Amino acid sequence: MDFFKAQDDARRNTKKLVFFYILAVAGLIISIYLAAFFLLAGGGSYLGAETGALSFWMPGLFWSILIFTLIVISAGTGYRVIQLRSGGSAVAEMMGGRRITPATTDPKERRLMNVIEEMSIASGVPVPSVYVMDNEDGINAFAAGYGARDAAIGVTKGCLEHLDRDELQGVMAHEFSHIFNGDMRLNIRLIGILNGILVIHLIGMILMRSQMYVRIGGGGRNRGQAALAMMAFGLALTAIGYLGVIFGRMIQSAVSRQREYLADAAAVQFTRNPEGIASALAKIQLLHEGSFIKDPHAAEMSHLFFSTGQRTWLNSLFATHPPVKKRLEAMNATHVVEAVKKRMQREHEQKASESERERQKREREEKQKKAALPGFKSGADVFTPEGLVAAAGTVTALQLSGAQMLLDQLSERIIEDAHDLTGAQNLMYALLLSTDREVRLTQVDALRPSVTNEQADNAHQLFRHVQELPSHYHISLVDVALPALRSMSKKQYDVFRANIDMLIKADGRQVIFEFAVRQILFHSLDAHFDKKQEEKIRYSSVEELIPGFSLILSALSHVSGGTAEESFNAATEELKKQTGRDIPVKLLQASDITMSKLEEAMDSLSQSTGEIHKQFLETAAAAIAADGKLNQREISLLRAIAAAIDIPLPLMVASE
Repeated sequence: MDFFKAQDDARRNTKKLVFFYILAVAGLIISIYLAAFFLLAGGGSYLGAETGALSFWMPGLFWSILIFTLIVISAGTGYRVIQLRSGGSAVAEMMGGRRITPATTDPKERRLMNVIEEMSIASGVPVPSVYVMDNEDGINAFAAGYGARDAAIGVTKGCLEHLDRDELQGVMAHEFSHIFNGDMRLNIRLIGILNGILVIHLIGMILMRSQMYVRIGGGGRNRGQAALAMMAFGLALTAIGYLGVIFGRMIQSAVSRQREYLADAAAVQFTRNPEGIASALAKIQLLHEGSFIKDPHAAEMSHLFFSTGQRTWLNSLFATHPPVKKRLEAMNATHVVEAVKKRMQREHEQKASESERERQKREREEKQKKAALPGFKSGADVFTPEGLVAAAGTVTALQLSGAQMLLDQLSERIIEDAHDLTGAQNLMYALLLSTDREVRLTQVDALRPSVTNEQADNAHQLFRHVQELPSHYHISLVDVALPALRSMSKKQYDVFRANIDMLIKADGRQVIFEFAVRQILFHSLDAHFDKKQEEKIRYSSVEELIPGFSLILSALSHVSGGTAEESFNAATEELKKQTGRDIPVKLLQASDITMSKLEEAMDSLSQSTGEIHKQFLETAAAAIAADGKLNQREISLLRAIAAAIDIPLPLMVASE
């Protein structure tokens, strides 16, 4: 799967969505105008109109209806968009989702969190917020948000109860594919559009019902006839509004149906286990509850789900998802249905006596045995610019195994703290404490005015646990801690943010790892706490970004294992290859590169097009690959840059 092509496809689908939206609105305006005209033609005398003088084209009526319709639809769309401005969590809560705390002790919820954490670490995506819909017995799930940094994943209770680990992993891989592909932003905009169109239907129902309480026999013949005319107009609006609902379902189907096949294929590619997702689909087909969603918002959210959430005649005509049978056929997995049926009949007889965590760990150990932790290694045949770009926004079975091993090797203390609000804060503080004892003690003392003494001491204790881990584990701890950190209040976040900056400045040095931690943390959390708005596209050519390119490529060249000149020259050659022309970037001295300047450069880069992001990533990879090795400072800086421009990078391990 090509991450950058998928992003471009999502942008094209957004244009398609706008086209369909304009078409639907135009259809509604014309329909309402026709209804109003025929109402006046048929009963205008009761409303004070001269029917004989009516012409088919009535500019005053048309413009009034056009303005009325646009105001109503825009208000309905705007209301829903504002309601969902906080991203995936708002969608999950609207669907009745209950947020799963990262420290949950429920074995089924813990299994789900493990699967999602593994997928996030393997792909480089911040761990999303996770919700369970306790009132939904069907097997279903969704991913929602404007991007990876505000994503939320929701699953039904049926999903937790009926799916085993492999099946759950297949479903989550499908949802992560939607995160990678840029589908979520499109889907959340579609929710707003559908709500705007639906408002016409609701106004018609209100108008029709309000006239039912008018005394038709009182106030004279004209008043009664006028009431009947208004009821007729309300009925017409209701019918036209329902036509709008059909338009909406057509739009949902046109935008999302084919992308479900792509997400299924991506899930198989990510997990290298087609039977995982196929078994989940088979259970949907076999169980009475299927994938049915009872929540009243199911219709407007149907394009978000893993599988069809409704059983209506509209769904059979304009289904947002292909039938389960066709999805299984596309994966050549129709044989799975019979095997799953037999397994379901005997699964209650095969309860494991060991704990869920122990069983999962044993299964992975049996598969992996003495496998080394995977990731990009040294050598031009492994770590190449093309290879890195191809790996962006994907997950492989090898990377998933690496993420599983990584989590298994974390101590219980670190896992517990990463899943706890205060513990996650302490863990982030511990990551930033200096290895110099005097500086470290100064940092801990500087923490005490804003946190409790116990918290400062715990952060100091965690420092020793963190230092026992291999260095390539450290960035992953940020990803694991993010869900717990999102549960801070805004006031707590302000204190936490100030403490992070204080710890970084306390040692008086510019450390790439500290910069990376800050970038990854704040990029995700600032969006969650509404401290940073969505970036607008301002730059469409590399020439507009030459100072920023020079700065970031110089920084990467200075942290590379070879000479800065060698790395920078490799980068400029790759940039020329990507753009087809000489770009006058220049190598800066290390003393001219500061973290604040780097942050400004990355902010500018984040406001450029996807094509520039792709060109930059290949250029940056060329600088790193020049010496045929990959060191931890290069990985940290690359992760920081990728976070700034919302590119998920896979798990990477420094060369030996």
